Amino acid sequence: MSGFLRALRGELYALFHRRSLRIGLVLVVLGVLLRMMLARLAAGVIPGGGAEAAANYWPRFAQAAGFGLGLAELATLVLVGAALPREIASAAVRDPMTRGISRVGFVLARGLTALLCPFVLGGAAVLTAALGCAVLYDGGHVVSAPFVMNQQPEAEAAFHDWLAEEGLRPDQLAAWLYMVEEDGLEGAAAAAALGLPAFELPDDYYSFIPILVFLEDEVADGIHAALAQALAPLTALALFAFLLSMLLPTGALASGLATMLVVLFSVFLAPEMGAGASWFFADWLPGIGHDSALKLAERVAEGYTDSVPPDPEVLAAGARATWIQAGLYFAAATALFPRKKL
Repeated sequence: MSGFLRALRGELYALFHRRSLRIGLVLVVLGVLLRMMLARLAAGVIPGGGAEAAANYWPRFAQAAGFGLGLAELATLVLVGAALPREIASAAVRDPMTRGISRVGFVLARGLTALLCPFVLGGAAVLTAALGCAVLYDGGHVVSAPFVMNQQPEAEAAFHDWLAEEGLRPDQLAAWLYMVEEDGLEGAAAAAALGLPAFELPDDYYSFIPILVFLEDEVADGIHAALAQALAPLTALALFAFLLSMLLPTGALASGLATMLVVLFSVFLAPEMGAGASWFFADWLPGIGHDSALKLAERVAEGYTDSVPPDPEVLAAGARATWIQAGLYFAAATALFPRKKL
């Protein structure tokens, strides 16, 4: 087995047996659960309450996942930034060098394992958000309240009784009506396209149907695409912290400076820089990035029609710049470590 593979196996073993990583996982999971509970209490959600934003799975999932990914990003900066200086100070990093592992092989293995940190923590956050929201909320199309000229409590109560008898939700009727009026489908064809049972809607109930804002598939696809776009900035984040851990003498200084720079840019500088911020990886971080695609997807899931998706060319340019930065961080760390005094 080559020195690099032995180093990689040792680094993977050490990563998943570190108490700091386990603590980080616990804090991220607890943070996501707490965020979901606070959102539910604040909205007074009733189970099965329909597709209003407060009771809809998708905006609550995007909200909880974004919060958890923000915690995962901060934890990554601390864990990755602090690990190497601490091991150098304790002379633990010299042990692999005495076992036939080159410095280049060691830094390659350490860099690859550093990449796992945001994805392990972030994956735990997303999985916790998905499972927790699946228990607490129902999915559905994004709708807004119907425009009713005269309030008719008895008629509205009869409408909801009819929905219960037919096994339908208000948001499903909104999507059905949209396909009938906008797409020109027959009622039965629209119901079949949505996977709904055949039904006859009384004329008196049309005014109580909510207004469709976004179809559930559109919202779900946007959130999934936003999570996929997080790959590049999370990679760059881990390698940025890894490079600083290589350059600075103590773990506290490396993790503290990494966290300060990323938070300072995301919270204060990016809003002032406008389009220029998109050239930096921190602007695209899913949790704390100013132009986070996940935050935009959450706004769409909440029903905000003024949420304009970014230009695909801007997204592509930002992704290219982020991957280039990640490559530069990794190349710099690989070049510097062989010259570093251990």
